Amino acid sequence: MDRVSSFTFKLTFNREVYLSSGWNGAVEIHQLVQGGELVSTVPDLRVFNPADYSLETVNVDGENLIVFTAGDYLIYYPSTSANALEVPINPGEGTTPGFILYVPNGQDISDSVLDIQYSLYRQLISEPLFWLSAAGLLIWIIGLITFAITTAKLKEYRERHERDNKIINESIETFTGFIDAKDPYTNGHSKRVAQYTRSIAREMGYEGEELDRIYYIALLHDCGKIGVPDSILRKPGKLTDEEFEIIKSHTVRGAEILSSFKSLKDVGEGAHYHHERYDGKGYPEGKKGEEIPLIARMICVADSFDAMNSNRVYRKKLTKEYILYEIERNKGLQFDPKIADIMLRLLREGKIDMDFDEAAK
Repeated sequence: MDRVSSFTFKLTFNREVYLSSGWNGAVEIHQLVQGGELVSTVPDLRVFNPADYSLETVNVDGENLIVFTAGDYLIYYPSTSANALEVPINPGEGTTPGFILYVPNGQDISDSVLDIQYSLYRQLISEPLFWLSAAGLLIWIIGLITFAITTAKLKEYRERHERDNKIINESIETFTGFIDAKDPYTNGHSKRVAQYTRSIAREMGYEGEELDRIYYIALLHDCGKIGVPDSILRKPGKLTDEEFEIIKSHTVRGAEILSSFKSLKDVGEGAHYHHERYDGKGYPEGKKGEEIPLIARMICVADSFDAMNSNRVYRKKLTKEYILYEIERNKGLQFDPKIADIMLRLLREGKIDMDFDEAAK
């Protein structure tokens, strides 16, 4: 529904006209007289008294008529007050303008100029499109609020996740630091193996949390050494068969230690099987080929590389050329061929540094 307000109209006459009466509104009279203009507003023409106004009038048979000549005009202002009660419309709802005009016989004023002015107010609530737009706006606002809340929650989750990961990483690194500290010649070994394993896994297409999981499993691969006597770990000479069996037991002990670590999937696989060989001649169970868990096959290559690339109590670190030769030679024997090829590519492309500072381990 639309509303019309401030309604007026201006009627400009093209020839002589006589205004007798009018109703349902006030009339503003404009008469051009002797180069000037007479202007008066008559609130109700039904009770018009010429003596009250400075207008040109004429009295015909006792009736007072207001004279308009060509160019004179009137402006009508509708009213809903007492002077509009003749109209069958309730005051405040609308008016019907009314005038009694006389023109000389045979004259026509139909070509007089009528200028209507009004303000139109569109009542949007009555339009179906308004409610569709309002519903769309409401949905958009709800969506925006939901997005803002979700974004805040995700940010909070990421921050908590990063904090938890940092705590887990620091805790595991502290634990593995105790293990590596038992043998000064292998200090930093666990962290380096974890870094190499992560590099291999990344080349294999792993990312995100799965890459973090692989890193942590590799970081804990030697945790069973916590139960191996220092005298065996640090022995410079050849180990006896009994001592070698104790060394080998660190794989089973590591799996047992990690068996209660439920929050990290398959965390014990790295510790348990990283000394298995692709040809089935490893320990502790003699698994072969792809029977060996993939994570253990990754750690096996990374672990062997770090052993060859580090000083040990029984020998100095090996040369780059010899390390590359050994990895190449043991493809399909000790190492999974595909993983060995990835390691060789990383080393040849310089993505794994073979010249780390031994003194800074």
